[in-house]
Amino acid sequence: MKRRIVFLCGCAIWIAICAMSMFCPNRKFVYLIPEGDCVYSVGSSEVDAMDKCELQENGMVNTAGSEAYLDFYDLGITGKCIQIQTEGINPITHVTIFWGKDGVFKEEDQQQAFVFIEDGVIRAEIPEGDFDSIRFSAPVASYRLISFDFYDEYREVLKPVYTSMTRYLAACAATVFAMVILVIFELKLDISRRLVKWLSERLNKIIVFAGITLILGAVAFMGEWIISSVLGIGFRKAMFWFVYAVLFSGFSVVYYRKEISSEPEKIVACVSMASGLLMLLALPPGHISWDFDSHFRWALNASSVGMNWVSEGERDLFTHLWNEGMIARETVNEYIHEINADYFRIAFGDNGTIRIPHLINGVLISVAR
Repeated sequence: MKRRIVFLCGCAIWIAICAMSMFCPNRKFVYLIPEGDCVYSVGSSEVDAMDKCELQENGMVNTAGSEAYLDFYDLGITGKCIQIQTEGINPITHVTIFWGKDGVFKEEDQQQAFVFIEDGVIRAEIPEGDFDSIRFSAPVASYRLISFDFYDEYREVLKPVYTSMTRYLAACAATVFAMVILVIFELKLDISRRLVKWLSERLNKIIVFAGITLILGAVAFMGEWIISSVLGIGFRKAMFWFVYAVLFSGFSVVYYRKEISSEPEKIVACVSMASGLLMLLALPPGHISWDFDSHFRWALNASSVGMNWVSEGERDLFTHLWNEGMIARETVNEYIHEINADYFRIAFGDNGTIRIPHLINGVLISVAR
């Protein structure tokens, strides 16, 4: 009975962590706080063009589709920060701001920002360039646009993405549902007893395998340390991981040599794990395999239920920007530092479909956050 209680309590804790991570993602992003006086302001009444929307005198905008927008031309754009006053936009909605010249807008001159519930405004850094036009688009059916305000100075703070109480309740409901299913399976199949039996029968093998694996790691580390010291070069982490992976793969083949014909999947699993970890740990961040870009993007989509916010650092890893970053930096560590810094700068929000094959990766990403 105690075994069963411990098993179910452990599973409940893990399931609750996963559910909370998926429904209530722990994301924080840089948020701009304007400082000083407003140097320039534009009201909603000064709109010059619109598409798929209707603007009323009080600033209410009724849209007919997610591509609806309002255009403002011949503006005296100045300063470093723009603050957009709105009402009626959900606090997790991402809006799009296009910057243009003479009413012409380019795809590369767009920004995406999202709304914070604390003060109901949208803020973004004004990009460098010669701009005098703004196109504003919000993917909601109806909202009120009050004004565009420009400021010379701003400061940056980290704020969490708004999470509604509904999401917390959904996480609790998902945990309870999963635990009910698990309890039913436990009562019918006695999973905890089978798990304990499986571990007890293989405990000695697991200890020996883990011990030799650690020894091989120490051997690889000492070998690389001695060679790098003799040659007068720095410790090469990539070479260390490569030697470690080769030693581990060879050890796995020898260890499971008697089971090659009956259970070849054991050797395949060990070699696959070694080679996969080698690519992750030894190669620079970015395109470590030909389809990494796609799989990483799908894993990010599966890292939260509903809207998934993607940071600039994450975006760089599944676009060609990672290559530009590597070329422009002298060391890999310098580029990694910049990716980590960009983790707190939002790139866009993606309400993508969760793919079942990438769900486990997505859950682990979410828990790691």
